Amino acid sequence: AARLLHVVLQVCRGHVDRWVEPYVKLAMLKLATTESAHLKDSLVCIVANAIYYNPILAIQVLSAAGAVQSFFSGWFAMIMVNRVKTGRMKHFRRIHDKKVVALALMSILALPEQSLPQELAASSHLLLAGVVHVMSSMKEQEEMALAEADEDEDDEGEEADEEEGPEEEADEDNEDGEEEDEEYMKKLQRRARALLGQESDNEDSDDQFFSEDEDVSTPIDSVEPYILLADILAGMTTLAPSRHQTLAAHLAADEPVRTSLQALVAHAEEQRQQREKDLAAADK
Repeated sequence: AARLLHVVLQVCRGHVDRWVEPYVKLAMLKLATTESAHLKDSLVCIVANAIYYNPILAIQVLSAAGAVQSFFSGWFAMIMVNRVKTGRMKHFRRIHDKKVVALALMSILALPEQSLPQELAASSHLLLAGVVHVMSSMKEQEEMALAEADEDEDDEGEEADEEEGPEEEADEDNEDGEEEDEEYMKKLQRRARALLGQESDNEDSDDQFFSEDEDVSTPIDSVEPYILLADILAGMTTLAPSRHQTLAAHLAADEPVRTSLQALVAHAEEQRQQREKDLAAADK
């Protein structure tokens, strides 16, 4: 059920304002009683998706419930705790979940301070520290996934040269599992549309949100979080100079966060340059 709410808020962005309040309240209600770490992550991601969907509306719901301080304190605690053995984040372990969390926090950072309750307006440095921690972990995880994918391709190439029969059977089994996962996500999307009365008889209508590749796509896949972070900080220098100065002062006193942020901004510039090269190549 939690996953369905994630899908609704992402797929139907801008069309389900009336559902933000009940979704956030439901997540907060369950969050207060559940002991499952996995469910806690999913419930927090409902609120995070709601914040990314409409930060002002979602924060208003939390404020009306008197839950701003308690929710964000708990959220930051979950973001900052790492596993003892690996040093990686204990919560929000999937890249997708990290991206949702980062986009939600950046949505708040991008708001004018006067739009925020006092608890958040005075905590911009904590919001930024949370973004930096999540995105640094996400970047590391993405790099590891790319390295593993390259190794898998090399291994598959070597095995294919030696023996094809067993490999083909294994591939068929993997494809069956991937098709089941993709079909499940498509069902979730159809249920989300049904809630809006937008269910279509055309089976091809799912294609705009889910590709035919082995991985299921989501509406936030096209969002470039590193570039977005760099743009938010750059815009803050002119749109909110006092807020930018406050953040700079906190960063000056926190070398680990400052160093990690510099690495993220540098990565954003690399991505920006690569995007421009790709666009230039496409125009030729």
